[in-house]
Amino acid sequence: MKKRTYGSGSFRQISDGKFELRYHGKSKTIEATGNRQADRELKKWVEERETAEASGPDVSLNHLLDLHIADKRRKSRADILPLEQKLKKHVRPALGHIDAKFLKKADLKRYIDARLSAGAQNATIDRELSAIRRALHIGVGDGLIPSVLSFKDLMLPENNARQGFVEDDIYRDMLWALPPHAQMPWVFSFYTGIRKKELLNLLWAWVDWNAWIIVIPETVTKNRKRRIIPVYAEMREHLKCSFQMRNPECPFMFQRQGKQLRSFRKAFENARRDLKVPALLFHDLRRTAVRNMERAGIQRTTARQVSGHKTESVYIRYAISAERDALEVGDRMTEFHQRERAKAAAEENCGKNCGTAPTDPETKTDELSAVN
Repeated sequence: MKKRTYGSGSFRQISDGKFELRYHGKSKTIEATGNRQADRELKKWVEERETAEASGPDVSLNHLLDLHIADKRRKSRADILPLEQKLKKHVRPALGHIDAKFLKKADLKRYIDARLSAGAQNATIDRELSAIRRALHIGVGDGLIPSVLSFKDLMLPENNARQGFVEDDIYRDMLWALPPHAQMPWVFSFYTGIRKKELLNLLWAWVDWNAWIIVIPETVTKNRKRRIIPVYAEMREHLKCSFQMRNPECPFMFQRQGKQLRSFRKAFENARRDLKVPALLFHDLRRTAVRNMERAGIQRTTARQVSGHKTESVYIRYAISAERDALEVGDRMTEFHQRERAKAAAEENCGKNCGTAPTDPETKTDELSAVN
């Protein structure tokens, strides 16, 4: 018998007089006297399925993506806005018009090739494919489409492990190079390692001014765990200044022109270019904060409570720390940064005054006052 065309279904004999038919991930058991009859039954079944699918309602991928966003909104996920922006800019124009019942791997492969040609990173494309896959699963669950195609061989390999750190001199240079609206995010991320998305969604209502902490409820964190962020060192001055200059009608801590600060990428890129540090990433602050907390003797579980790490391979699983642990982070990290800057100041003085005793670092009040 002539070999069947790929994608047109298949059959196999499972016992005497019984065959299994397969088509687009579905199977059906029939009785047949031989291969010829099984082949005829397969053709009939394929035609019935295609007719049933074609006669069903048109469900665009855009509609399923809307359902996906609505599902995230019901779960109070913090990544709704960036996801909506990615879908609007890339996925919807390319694939949104397609009837989800007839979305094929070939469509997705063309989309992947186009995104790679445009310079998109593998990890970015994988996140977009994951959103499409989740939307399709929601469509199946709601009975809008019959099945979901396999994404297993579509996902791209990712190798986006970052290795850089932000040393104190670069931190200071960048701080003064950044415009005012981008300075507080830079400071907060350096000292706490909090994720940028979570950072920009912090609310004034979460600030405990008496204890100098920020309490993030579990409903908005990525790992769904309540977090307590200590506010210490120069974070406090930036926070007080921003509070005085805020728009009271805007609930967000990070504002620009009275509205929530959505992004500061352009400001960051300009400062990085002016200082000629092309390898610097904003995400480097996250890893730097954890490294500094460990150097200061903060327990890993407590440090990761502050930064929000949960399953990162370099650390063991952690338990939620109490409020006193977060307060301890602020005190001990203030001491750590004072020591580090005093040491750097002493070494600089020693270099300038070769053969003489280094100047007492406590006299360098200009630099140290920022962290008191």
